[in-house]
Amino acid sequence: MENAYLLELLKTLNAEERSELALFVGSGYFNRGKFAASVPVLLRILMDTRPDFSSGLPEKRSVYERLFPGQAFVEGKLEKVMAELNKLVRSFLQLRFYQREENVFQQNFDLALILRQRGLTGRYKQVVARLEKHQDSVVQQSDRFLYHQFLLEMEKHEWQNTFNQNKGDVNLPKVLESLDVFAFSQRIELLNRFLLQQKVANLETPEAIELALEEVHPPMRYLGENVILQINYNIFSLLRQPEPSPSAFQELVDLLNAQEKKIEPALLKHFYTYARNFCVLLINSGADELAPMLHHLQKDNLARGYLYYEGKLSPTAYMSVTAAAIRVKKYDWALEFTEKHKGRIIGDNETHDFYRLNRAVCLFALGRFEEALATMPETSPSVGYLLILRRLELKILYETQSDLLPYKIDAFKMFLSRASNKFLARALREYQNNFVNFLHQLSHSISGDKDRSERLVRRISARKFVSEREWLLEKARQLA
Repeated sequence: MENAYLLELLKTLNAEERSELALFVGSGYFNRGKFAASVPVLLRILMDTRPDFSSGLPEKRSVYERLFPGQAFVEGKLEKVMAELNKLVRSFLQLRFYQREENVFQQNFDLALILRQRGLTGRYKQVVARLEKHQDSVVQQSDRFLYHQFLLEMEKHEWQNTFNQNKGDVNLPKVLESLDVFAFSQRIELLNRFLLQQKVANLETPEAIELALEEVHPPMRYLGENVILQINYNIFSLLRQPEPSPSAFQELVDLLNAQEKKIEPALLKHFYTYARNFCVLLINSGADELAPMLHHLQKDNLARGYLYYEGKLSPTAYMSVTAAAIRVKKYDWALEFTEKHKGRIIGDNETHDFYRLNRAVCLFALGRFEEALATMPETSPSVGYLLILRRLELKILYETQSDLLPYKIDAFKMFLSRASNKFLARALREYQNNFVNFLHQLSHSISGDKDRSERLVRRISARKFVSEREWLLEKARQLA
């Protein structure tokens, strides 16, 4: 007895949804097909096998007997009942999604269309007035707010155009303005995602994107009037700069701080994600003075829940928070954070590889090198984590003066060479290559050579894109 789609849907239901689904399936309005009597019975049978349906599914013929007592088994008949239940479950979830409280504008908007089409003019105008009042009452804007404003202005145009007596502008100026603001905001946001992805992945710029990048010029009046468009364009301008300045980044943070009360929390969370990424990119290119700000941003966003997705952290966010704390020497805080979130990492496996690598990074920062080496996993499916893993291994081997270091350096160089044309962005390749090259130079240096120490410090300091810069500088200075 199998229907993967149906079982996948049923697995996601909580207790309230299961109870509501039973009422929905039992309704003669929604469940009126040929197998209307059998579908609720099948639902009860399947619900008895919860929570994960991984084992104990009843045998096909026994289910058939409960659905069709006394009837001969007919191949494919049970599958038809399951298909009917599948359809009802999907309709139930769609209806609940539509009836969410945050979807009240769309519900009233659709009602207005229905009333207009049925000629109920008075009721139609009441609902439109309610929609206008709803938009006017919005304190925190979002992309959805901009879209709703366009829908409302367009609907007002449609109504006025229906009774057009060749007088007035039939609301077209407001339609075009609301369309412009929404379209510019969405267009710039999508370009921002591409530009940010391009900084961490090996991506060419397609002609369509290249043209779009050159054509994004929102009118100044829109930027001055709409905070969402203003912030999106500020982020776009930063991403377009090959090397954005720390002062330009600070302007973005100041803008977010000044306007955050006007922005919906979900969108503000998204904007702060860009801010943290900018801070990391700037630090990686040599702006070490921003390290305390990054740690502050991470702690602030963590407290506000901006780093969580359904109560969990992505592996990237998990490592970023840890690395930011270690950079400002908050070792105990980093280790406490790592342990506190051990079971809250999205996608971590049974051996807790993401957690183990984070813990190993903390142990290394505390000088517990052997313990760090024993804790770290052997590999990682995540490219970012794999690079951290390999660098950490090399640093431990250097600190412990292991004979394996030269071989591991060669292996890492080979990995970078093979990966460079496949998935590593140019800047990311440069970070890694500079690290391993400087480590190679350190490993061939003699302790007590002051001139060599000073030369290495100058070389490392002169390069903008160097992974583990602070550690390399520390080791170079220790040679003197």
